[in-house]
Amino acid sequence: MIKFSKISFVLLCMIMPIVVQALEVSSKVTEVTLYPNKARETRTGKISITQTGEQEIIFRDISRFIDPHSIQVSISGLNILSVSTRVNYLGKKTDQVQMKVWKDSLENIQETRAWLQEKIAVAQGELKLYDQNLTIGGEQTSLYPKAVEDLATLYKNKTIKIREQIFQLKKEDKSLGETIQKLQAQINTAGPNNQPVQEIVVKTVASKTGQSDYQINYMVSQAGWTPMYDIFSKNLTQPLQLKMKAQIVQQTGYDWDNVKLTLSTAQPQQNQKMPEWSTEYVDFKQEYQYLRKESAGIKAPSLSMKSSAAYDQVEEEVIQIVETSTAQLYQIPRSQNIASTNNAKLVDISEIEMPSIYKYESVPKRDLFIYLVAKVPQWESYNLLNGKANIFFEDTYVGQIYLDAKSVVDTLNISLGKDELVFIDRKSINDYTSKKLIGSNKREDKTIEITLKNNKKASVDIVINDQIPVSRQKDIEVILNDSDKAVYNSENGKLEWNLNLKPGESKKIRFNYTIKYPSDKKISLQ
Repeated sequence: MIKFSKISFVLLCMIMPIVVQALEVSSKVTEVTLYPNKARETRTGKISITQTGEQEIIFRDISRFIDPHSIQVSISGLNILSVSTRVNYLGKKTDQVQMKVWKDSLENIQETRAWLQEKIAVAQGELKLYDQNLTIGGEQTSLYPKAVEDLATLYKNKTIKIREQIFQLKKEDKSLGETIQKLQAQINTAGPNNQPVQEIVVKTVASKTGQSDYQINYMVSQAGWTPMYDIFSKNLTQPLQLKMKAQIVQQTGYDWDNVKLTLSTAQPQQNQKMPEWSTEYVDFKQEYQYLRKESAGIKAPSLSMKSSAAYDQVEEEVIQIVETSTAQLYQIPRSQNIASTNNAKLVDISEIEMPSIYKYESVPKRDLFIYLVAKVPQWESYNLLNGKANIFFEDTYVGQIYLDAKSVVDTLNISLGKDELVFIDRKSINDYTSKKLIGSNKREDKTIEITLKNNKKASVDIVINDQIPVSRQKDIEVILNDSDKAVYNSENGKLEWNLNLKPGESKKIRFNYTIKYPSDKKISLQ
């Protein structure tokens, strides 16, 4: 009997399936490389391997926006067989600590308000009861004047106290209602938090037990950054001060707590294949008549970053900038906390002093204002990126411009606003403007006059830009007759005057040009 039991046990072990042990690991994001429209999360830590052989390691609480194809896992001392992801609908939802605080506060205040409204109902019922008793008493009994007076006094004293109580309770109810609205708005702003979570499942084989270091890298969407700038000019004698910032938004579902942050200008997971060269042919064009139908454009999904989004506190940093073969990296030295919300966070990247030349400029044909412009030569050496820039002049916010870092111009022009103390006007002089028919051609003569007046207490140097039209037809001829000493560019028709106006001084500029063209044609200026 004993021998049979041993044999049975051995046979039972042979036919039973081998159960792979599952080891659940609660990990956290320790490093983040943030790209313009994605992020690479890195999780590092230690796990304890208690048995050898094949086993399954499950890394829990991963963002549902993970790209499964981007996962890279390394665990010291273990042979990795496979890596996959799965959805856990019963696991911990992406409900952050701060979100739980808001929800708990909302629930407590809602309960307090509900009880408060019960008190209001009781007080209103008591007031109604006094009103009914007073009516019944007056109908059923014939009261003497003294009794009527005593009853009125009693009613007045009681009802005033009740009404005062109702008034105070309603004030408190209104205040609680406003607090509930604010908390609800804060919860809504933080985004959805009841979504299922992802898990990374790693199948491994361990040859020995003990502590193992692990590192996991993967890409997630719903995160990104854009550069922003603040440009300051204290006065016309000092260089511009430029502060570069990163506007960061992440809605991965999990807060990044105490993470090492790197900002990158690379564009991962976009089409990286270089276009192929092919022969281009020319042929006669086939003419068809057809009805044109506009097709609906389909836009690729992108992370929404609202310009009106609230900003968290700006972090002051000294950034290390690293230039790679294909991107620029900004390594933030201090650990960052970035919540998963709709709100953007600003992180300072760098501060640059840019020597500038200040000039007053105007294009009176477009608008009749003089603008103060800061000209920054060799600005490409600052390695700036495309982004919006807030302009401040003499501690006053002037406006916002878009800084096009891909521009090929040698000098960056930054408008610092209009100067209302310098007057400018532009008009056609009718006495010198005419149309004539000469043989088979028409001739149009035009004279433009620009008037300037300096109402400032100091002299100003002003650059005035105007133009004459440029012909693209051999039958249309444009002749500049008088430029009033302007610098003329015949390729684009630009006229430029560099003037100095003393305090209170006025000046006039006149230029004249002629357009000749066939009399049977009409011309249009674009």
